[in-house]
Amino acid sequence: MDQGWCIRIDVQQKYWAQSSQEKGKTLKVPVEVSRYQFVASTEPVAENDYATHQPKIDAQSGQPIYATQVVALGPDGAEVIKIRTVGKPLGIVAGGSVRIVGLWASTWQSSDKAGISFRAERIEPVQTKS
Repeated sequence: MDQGWCIRIDVQQKYWAQSSQEKGKTLKVPVEVSRYQFVASTEPVAENDYATHQPKIDAQSGQPIYATQVVALGPDGAEVIKIRTVGKPLGIVAGGSVRIVGLWASTWQSSDKAGISFRAERIEPVQTKS
């Protein structure tokens, strides 16, 4: 298996057997982030619904859902992933180091595609020492 896959390979190695036994079901797993450093590659952007083109709203909180693209740097390489959060993460700038709190990976499947999406409780800027 290609070790260049950072976070996705961690999720796949741990849960591939379980998810293959549960085809058609969504699998949600926590991601241990302590092995990774994260750098924002974009500022947070409000997500829009594909069908209505209206902002996506979290059903539980009523707040908009934002997506932030980050580079995850780990022991086996780097990967660019999109992480969704409820509400806009504040203080995030492209190129800035960030901390990911409460990261979860979920499998998804449409008629002809499948993948892994990421959602976090929050994304925070890392304060640098002056």
